[in-house]
Amino acid sequence: GWAVDVDAAGFVAGLLASAMPFGRIPASIAWGAAIDRFGTRDCLVASMCSLVVGHLVFALCRPLWAAMLARAVFLGAGNGFMALMAALILEVGGFDRQAHVIGYVTGGGTLMGLMGPAIGAFSYGAPSQFPALAPSMIGCVFAVAGAVLAWCWLPPRAAAPPPAATAAAAAAPAPEHVPLRRILCTKPMLLTMLLRAGSGFALFASFELVPLFAIASHDAGGVALDRQQCGLLLSASMVLVSIYSTFFQGRLANRLGLRVSIVGAG
Repeated sequence: GWAVDVDAAGFVAGLLASAMPFGRIPASIAWGAAIDRFGTRDCLVASMCSLVVGHLVFALCRPLWAAMLARAVFLGAGNGFMALMAALILEVGGFDRQAHVIGYVTGGGTLMGLMGPAIGAFSYGAPSQFPALAPSMIGCVFAVAGAVLAWCWLPPRAAAPPPAATAAAAAAPAPEHVPLRRILCTKPMLLTMLLRAGSGFALFASFELVPLFAIASHDAGGVALDRQQCGLLLSASMVLVSIYSTFFQGRLANRLGLRVSIVGAG
């Protein structure tokens, strides 16, 4: 009921999708500080718990502003996975195998990113009072599973160093304080941020545009698929993408090098 028909759903879909990045951007620095203080495992469990709450609240929202607020707070700001991902990849894979772990993470993320709309297409509408409740419950199950797996498999935060090591560290000269502005203005950091912004823009655009193109009417330039047909389309496309990301992306990055891989992807 937030849009007149499927041809007018693009604006609302864009608002809902942008709510999460708007919540995530200001919270990313706070999540980075939380990693240093509490460790990656505890922060990941907290993020998964926020996703559980976000799915439940979003499914029960009636007005559009409440749905956007739920996505911005619980699914955006409360979900620190995007800030945690780099630390987790290095922690799990180490320097030599981080490219492989990135491939696994990217493959899993792509699989879920395409599977989510597919599951939503098949499960949306029951019950009619809260049509997003069924797919949101599935999202809750995935979030709970993520919290349990993170708690069981990821190592806890390292124990405090012994007193001798603490005393030696205190006697060592303090590292130079580098202002944030200087870090952001360094050549690799600025270029990396621009690349990340560009790839994120293209990724989010494809995730939004393809389903909208699939369900739009012929008069609006779409292919007028129903929900089940759209779900089948997304389910088929996610297979090839996830296979490449999981099994080939990391190997190609190690063989070709990061510079060639980034240029090729661009």
